[in-house]
Amino acid sequence: GKPAPGVRPLAFRGTVADRFTPAMRQTGSVRQAGPYVVLTTAGQVDGRPASTAGEPRPSIFAFATELSERVLADLSAPRMPDCAAAEWRC
Repeated sequence: GKPAPGVRPLAFRGTVADRFTPAMRQTGSVRQAGPYVVLTTAGQVDGRPASTAGEPRPSIFAFATELSERVLADLSAPRMPDCAAAEWRC
């Protein structure tokens, strides 16, 4: 098939996201902090393609952007090595 632009959803077998496919994507986000970039994609997971969901409602998927911002905050927070820990040599 033709390439589809955007982030491809990751469906986890046996979960509510099991049926999440590229056809169901309704919104996405890109966030950057320091050297890190986090991309998200979100949509309905009930098996309906995005084209049948009516008008776009990106606000119901705002949590995906909020999650990416939390991940970035943790990734980009300055950390100092613990020189007493076995995995560090200072």
